[in-house]
Amino acid sequence: MTASVVRAGVLASSVLALLWPAASGAQMAQCEGVAGGVAYKVLVDDVRHATATSSESALPIELIRSSVEGALDKVRQTVLRGTASKPSVTYLTCKGRHPEGPSAFDDNLVRSMAANHAILELWGTLFPLGGNQYQFEIHYVMFPLASFPTAAPPRVALTQRQMSGLPTPAQVQGLLTATRADLPIYFAVAAGVQAYADRQFDQSVRYLCEARTRIKDKQELEQLRTFSDMLASKAAAELRKRPNSVYSLLPDSGEKSTCQFATTR
Repeated sequence: MTASVVRAGVLASSVLALLWPAASGAQMAQCEGVAGGVAYKVLVDDVRHATATSSESALPIELIRSSVEGALDKVRQTVLRGTASKPSVTYLTCKGRHPEGPSAFDDNLVRSMAANHAILELWGTLFPLGGNQYQFEIHYVMFPLASFPTAAPPRVALTQRQMSGLPTPAQVQGLLTATRADLPIYFAVAAGVQAYADRQFDQSVRYLCEARTRIKDKQELEQLRTFSDMLASKAAAELRKRPNSVYSLLPDSGEKSTCQFATTR
């Protein structure tokens, strides 16, 4: 075996180790289709029942992926209406993948995922609380936020809902994708940050302003709104530098005027 082959093998092993690290001693299941390409990628993991002895799937992952794609594609079409190009989003079905928690995503992994245009990963767990009460937890990882380590809010988010009775598959779908669910917020933020990193500033402004609108009065997401405002203003400032840019019509760089302009023109 030549030295170049050995080096190539070591490099490939290193890349795989970054993309698929061990989580608390157990190997996290891989998700096909992450590496390569320029399409934005949303990773849809299992939603499981958590029990003392095992974890069972709450509903088929294909159904979850279909619901997530349907909800987020509506967001994408709305945000990018009237634009010349609408970058595609690939929804990856990550069967058997259920991270044990945020600790599964160290800095190297997050940066590697962002470099491959993975923008968001989500999974869920149903916990029995006793007395026919359940808690549904949905985790989200916004990979592109790793590009702003000093100014960005936490890149891992959590939605918790307590429910009376074991939720039906339809209720689980609703908690993930309803109009007022958190998923579209985190998708809009992640897509906006990735578009900024790709220097697609018009798309970035639109996504980040969509996030701002959806966050609205959610005080617990104030840090995320502030960050979205800041980055939308920076993207608008970049657009002003371009010859004949319509953004030169903006009277100032205020977040509110930026978003009003971006979403009404």
